[in-house]
Amino acid sequence: MYEISLEGPGKIFSEIKAQPPLMQEQERSMYVGKEVDWTLLFADGYEASPGVARVMFRSEPNVLQFVAMNVRLADYPWLKSMHRGEVVRVRGRISGFSALSVELKNADLLQLAEAA
Repeated sequence: MYEISLEGPGKIFSEIKAQPPLMQEQERSMYVGKEVDWTLLFADGYEASPGVARVMFRSEPNVLQFVAMNVRLADYPWLKSMHRGEVVRVRGRISGFSALSVELKNADLLQLAEAA
């Protein structure tokens, strides 16, 4: 079902940043629609609307590059008790980028373990 991307979010950000400023949007567009399967660290979250959480993950601690998405809390009730640094498998489709994040849609989350 998923075409697994071996390029993690850090590599994607590096490839975009390596382009001249006026070419970065074109580089970003090459990733939109790509399906990914990444193991990430929970970074932050909040309830964006009733029953919907906006959650953000990092590929490395203390790096200001995020993978962000909206998910239904009913599908992932364990998110309410997650702490920063806990490990989550995140699958989904890249829908766009912001200055500091890769945005995913159709996300599927699996809690793996707590960070050591």
